Formats: sequence, structure tokens, C-alpha cells
Amino acid sequence: MALTAEQRSLRSRIAAYAANARHDGRAITAQARATYRESFLTGHSCRVCPATALPSDLSTTERARRGEMLRRAHYARLALKSSRVRSKRRAGPDRTGPAHAMEGSSDAQPTTG
Repeated sequence: MALTAEQRSLRSRIAAYAANARHDGRAITAQARATYRESFLTGHSCRVCPATALPSDLSTTERARRGEMLRRAHYARLALKSSRVRSKRRAGPDRTGPAHAMEGSSDAQPTTG
């Protein structure tokens, strides 16, 4: 029997809850978090950030400092993108589309109030 997308999602959620009941959630994701943090030291690339690689001749301290700045820039870019989306959502639907083409035209029927 094939599951719907909603059923697959629920099944996955149940498995995640069960795993977190048996183990410490932070321990489960520790390696993934360490790898992600390391990506800022070795060269981070994602959909919102330009590809960036740190020079290989940097001291450990300087590499850590620059990696931290790349991480902060990444999260600032995400915050900016999120802010733009929220602003657009608050502004309402786009009023330039075809659904609104007749609003100001002379073909529109006048409304009486």
C-alpha cells in the first residue's frame, strides 16, 4: 500500500520522536553540526551565499576569526531574505497581475454604494 505525502511525513515524525526518546537529540546531530561549522572554515557555499574559500596560508586563529565572520554573514543573509519575504507577504498580493487589470480601466463596471 502506497503512502500519501502526509502519511510519509507523519511516519517520519513518529520515527524522529522515537529516536529522540531513546537518545540525546544533540548527540544524534553532533557530527552534522560539527561538519556544518567546519564548512565555514574550509569554504562555505549555499543558495544564499557566494562561494567563499579562505586562503590556505592563514594562521589557525585568523582562519577561525574569518570563518566566524563567514558564518555571521551567512545568517545575516538568511535574516535579510526572511525579512524581505515577510515584508512582501504583509504588503498583500501583487496588484499588477491579470486579475487586477480591469480595476482602473474604462471597461470596468462602476460600483454603486
